[in-house]
Amino acid sequence: NVSKLITITPMEDKSITRAIIGKWDIYNIELAIEAKHSKKSFEEIAKYIIDYGPYNANVIKEALGEASVEGLISKLSINSPYKEILAEALDEFRKSGDALKANMLIDKLYYQKLGSLMPRIRNLSPEAATIIKLEIDMKNMLNLIRAKRYALKFSEISEGIIKNGSLDIEELQSIYENAKDVEDVAKNAKVFDLSNEVEIYKKERRLFVFEIGMRNQILSKGIRMLSHTLLSFGTILAYAYIKDIEVLTLRIIIKSKQYALPQDEVARMILWKE
Repeated sequence: NVSKLITITPMEDKSITRAIIGKWDIYNIELAIEAKHSKKSFEEIAKYIIDYGPYNANVIKEALGEASVEGLISKLSINSPYKEILAEALDEFRKSGDALKANMLIDKLYYQKLGSLMPRIRNLSPEAATIIKLEIDMKNMLNLIRAKRYALKFSEISEGIIKNGSLDIEELQSIYENAKDVEDVAKNAKVFDLSNEVEIYKKERRLFVFEIGMRNQILSKGIRMLSHTLLSFGTILAYAYIKDIEVLTLRIIIKSKQYALPQDEVARMILWKE
């Protein structure tokens, strides 16, 4: 149970744990925004929802009953710990009408806020700080990969770049502008080895394989690092990453059926090695 992670966290560290597992709130919020924009029903996305906390399945279902994306975001903003983030996302959507841009802004603001806590997180667990930086790297690389797929200029996506990752904006710009295609961006990810995912992408042309590849590497590294720390905070975060593995495995299985991927490829995607 995700909520138990907060319960068992020492009092002085609860705010940090809440901030970190807030990524699952953000995930559900972004899922709802994307679904509303693409006119998907609750039933179509229910299997992807992480059913816990302030943005559980019932809350998402109710929000999807709103008539518009603007209405949905406004609904989710009520008494929300992410009220300021959602207000900016709402402004972005009203200006651009683009759900992807709104979600990119939500990611950016959430991870920048989490990044501001990095000194405290590093004091509690240097390993946890390393993993969070990798999560930020993943978000930035996914933005580069999507942008390259649609032949956007770096200047068109630079505002969506999240600070506090291992790769700064100059490095990301260099990777992007020196790459001729999606495969080049992925090959030069630096902090991730996406060679296997590049080969899958060449055959399937599905961008989601890159997210799966990066998440696999983050989660595998996270479990190894955090499960060997003696700090209680690190142990708690290890449980959080185990939950991530459960969620990602479910998403992989569902996506693989959607795209009719061979079983051997699916098995490689969901394998974490110690």
